[in-house]
Amino acid sequence: ERYPRVHATVQVSTRAQVLDWLLSGEVDLAIASEQIRRNGLHTRRFFQDEIVLLAPAHHPWAQRPSVHPHELYQERFIMREPSSGTYLAVAEALSQAGVEVERLEAVLILANAEAIILAIEEGIGLGFVSRIAAQRCARLGRVQPIALEGVVITRWLYLLRHTHHPQSPAARAFWGFVEEALPEDLLTASPPPYAPELLPHPAPN
Repeated sequence: ERYPRVHATVQVSTRAQVLDWLLSGEVDLAIASEQIRRNGLHTRRFFQDEIVLLAPAHHPWAQRPSVHPHELYQERFIMREPSSGTYLAVAEALSQAGVEVERLEAVLILANAEAIILAIEEGIGLGFVSRIAAQRCARLGRVQPIALEGVVITRWLYLLRHTHHPQSPAARAFWGFVEEALPEDLLTASPPPYAPELLPHPAPN
């Protein structure tokens, strides 16, 4: 709204590919599901996302106020790839509830939330997706978020830029806008002293 002549191009890929684009200067900014520590990168919290269990609207659980986490072993699932940020967040939260995500029956592995939601609509299985991605279909009555007793799955998404490449005026203005909106959430104001190996996680959908 502030800059109506600016047009954005968004590319979605794995976390490793997105980082390569950022380091090579092919993109101005990146969003990742985990904080990345690399020399020359500035990282800040962007927003907090919630991951929800989603079922077809006709599923018996859709009529229940909640289900016990151990009931998940009775169902079939459409899952993200094990290296994804969504999968890791789900695995950690379920582990705290005594559920091993590796023991869930995964009938299909898909690489993005929209594909998972479509498969859930078709009744192929249940899945864990971002609440943001699920909202539209839930409003249409095609799918239903399911509450898990004692389990809330959240994660932060992070905004990144590379200080070694010149920024476009649009990217600089956007970063400034985010800092203005959330000034306390800057995480790394200077390059970190080390650069651990990158784990392959996808960018958020």
